[in-house]
Parts: sequence; C-alpha cells; structure tokens
Amino acid sequence: LECMVQDYPKLLFEQQQFKAQVGVTVCPKWMALQPVKKNIFDSQVEAKKNVKRMAEFCAANGEAAVYELHRRYLEHCGVDVQKYGADGSLRMFHGINVKYGARIVLLPQFATTLREMQQRLKGGSQIYISNESTLVLDGNIEIRSLQLNGSLIVKCRGEHTKIIIDGLKIENQGWRFEPIADLHAKQIDDVYKMRGYVVNKNEARIIE
Repeated sequence: LECMVQDYPKLLFEQQQFKAQVGVTVCPKWMALQPVKKNIFDSQVEAKKNVKRMAEFCAANGEAAVYELHRRYLEHCGVDVQKYGADGSLRMFHGINVKYGARIVLLPQFATTLREMQQRLKGGSQIYISNESTLVLDGNIEIRSLQLNGSLIVKCRGEHTKIIIDGLKIENQGWRFEPIADLHAKQIDDVYKMRGYVVNKNEARIIE
C-alpha cells in the first residue's frame, strides 16, 4: 500500500460498510523517517541556504540516521556510547554537514526488537563504545563487557552457535569516512560519490 498517510483513515471512514475503529501508531522521526531523495549536488545547494549547512534528504544524512537509530537503541539498553559535544557531532563532507558519531550496525539476525537487544546486550554500562568506533553485530551474539575504540565486526553463523563477548578490549585504527577529492572521478563508484565520502578501512577486529 502506498498513499498519503493522513488520507488512509479518511478513506476508511468514508466507506459506509466499514465499522471497525482505526488506530494509529506514531513514532518519533529518528525511529521511522529519513527519506533519501536528493543527489549530492542539489543537496550542496540546499546546505548553502541552511544555517547549520545541513541537507535533509541527502544520502550521507540518510546513512547517518541509521547509525543514530542504532546508537539510541544501544543507549536504551544501558550501553555507554560516547557522545561528541554540542557542535562536535557534525562533520562536513563537500559542504554538507552530517550528524556524526559511532557507526553502529545491528543486523536483523542480531535483534529486531528492543527486548531482544536487551537480552543480547546484558553488560549494559559495562559495554563502552567510543564516538570514533564502528561496530557491526550479526547473528546470535551476547555481549557482557566490551571496551571498543576502533572497529569490531562480529558475525555468528549456525543454528546452534552462539558468540559470547566478555572482557574484550579493542583498540585499533578503525574505519574512517574520508571526503572524496573529486565527485566526478570515474574510478570512484557512484554509491560513494552520492554520499561524498569513501570508507577507509584501516583496521578492524573480526570475530566469526
């Protein structure tokens, strides 16, 4: 179904034979809405008109919104996710400021609900993630204590397999988002040019 959200309940009430009550669930923007529908060049024009130099619908902002969503989930589970200062959370790529912080990726095989995440992240505040870190969790993983300042990729495969992380400390060069020098360079894939940066994978600890 694709329609204007506000029109759907009206359509139901206009049907005389429709007697059931209609309920609506409202989610905050950070949880449910971050469209990506502008190319980087149009987004640069938009950013110039914005006091904070931000562009709402650019690809970089859409990707950053996913990381922010996952950071908030972890915080709700009691995880200690380092924050930047008020203005330090913005990083500019080709004239566009993007919300920046730890890059957290939680695959559906790890958890799909907050309750599942709480069961996986049992360490709570014993789990620390610096604001320059990258964390990818995929599969049946339980974290009891972790100190992360860098990049950590954990993948668990197999129906009866489980990875438990307890007392792990990671300190490495991690992954960095580096601005693209030339957005018209043919050797750079469009998937990166639309964002304005490439991922420099310096170093990562991989557990699988």
